[in-house]
Amino acid sequence: MNDESIKRVKLYCLRSDGQWDEKGTGYVKVEANQNESRILVEREEKNEALGDVLLSVPVTLDDVYQIQQETLIVWNEPSLRQELSLSFEYAKGCRLVWSQIRRVQGHSSELSLSSEESEDDSINARKQELPRVDLPVVEPASLGAILQVLESVRPASKEGFVAQIQNEGYIDKLLAVFDDLENATDLEKLRQLFQIFRLLVMFNDLGLLQHLFSESRALTLVGILEYDPGVSARVDHRRFLTNVASFKEVVPLPGDVSSLVRQVYTVQYIRDTALARILDDFTFLTVNGIIASMHDQILRGLCSSEEFMKMLGSSLEGSQPLDTRAGAVRLCQEMVVMAKSLAPQPREQFFTTLGKGPAPVVPRLAEAMRCSEGRLLQNACDVLWQCAQLEPAFLREVLLSA
Repeated sequence: MNDESIKRVKLYCLRSDGQWDEKGTGYVKVEANQNESRILVEREEKNEALGDVLLSVPVTLDDVYQIQQETLIVWNEPSLRQELSLSFEYAKGCRLVWSQIRRVQGHSSELSLSSEESEDDSINARKQELPRVDLPVVEPASLGAILQVLESVRPASKEGFVAQIQNEGYIDKLLAVFDDLENATDLEKLRQLFQIFRLLVMFNDLGLLQHLFSESRALTLVGILEYDPGVSARVDHRRFLTNVASFKEVVPLPGDVSSLVRQVYTVQYIRDTALARILDDFTFLTVNGIIASMHDQILRGLCSSEEFMKMLGSSLEGSQPLDTRAGAVRLCQEMVVMAKSLAPQPREQFFTTLGKGPAPVVPRLAEAMRCSEGRLLQNACDVLWQCAQLEPAFLREVLLSA
């Protein structure tokens, strides 16, 4: 297999309604020179009317690119103001192009790769070349100095700085200070801690954000974000998340999926409330990418559980009590909404399971539309309508074969 064949991709663009449009198939390469480096996708089949080039955009030095599920590179393209996705046929090609993009961003002179190279090795090598920063010891008295250090970090040094503070466990030490400050009602220090974590979030580093949003840290993070000096009255986000928000499992979820559902709800809440005033467009997209990745994990976990899918299908049967059927339909609604954020390939796999799995759900949803109860009928119709919007060919096939 040569380098050309492993870089075969499908190009997708995200529409305003959240759906991905396929723009064509071609071969991608990173063209690098001293003036400007570009991501170029040439059509697999030449087309005189449309031209040979599917995509030609400059490589930006900002951290807008994300690699997902081993075969996807997704980013918001500043020059087009549009979110793009390259879906690779081979994971090896995805890693190769990813490494080339990262090298360009690092201003390396080695702008082309003749063989497969580990993404982590390539990134870590650049991080080790960056100078280390002398960090103050984490304690309440040093928060002002820590804030000054963060404010002085240059964009070119950001990646190495983030790697350093993660490797040294610095973020967890900062999180650990919060409880003592809140117990002492030290408002000045709490606001300094807010400013520190505001800057950490705005570094827009995928690994750092995933660390902050992890199940064991998210609640402390949202507590820190409550002390935003730009907000006139403090909002008690933790009380809402721990005492008000409730989760009802209509169909018992696998254990790991259940905890992930709670985590993604927390991250969405933080994005829409505590961080709503802070996030810029690029960081907002990174957070959305983290949420989309969680949605993918949730749907994979549910669809791979034959027991769950059978219980879901059984709960939709006409012989079940109305409340059971209504809850199962609402669960299907939530699953389909999650599927909207998936890249085309995993989304197609999800709908295949939904329509042709061990207990096909879609035919039972169609049966639910015969129900006289208005809310159940409306929700079942909504699920099928969303399926038709996302995967019309799939829905037609399933319903005709039912």
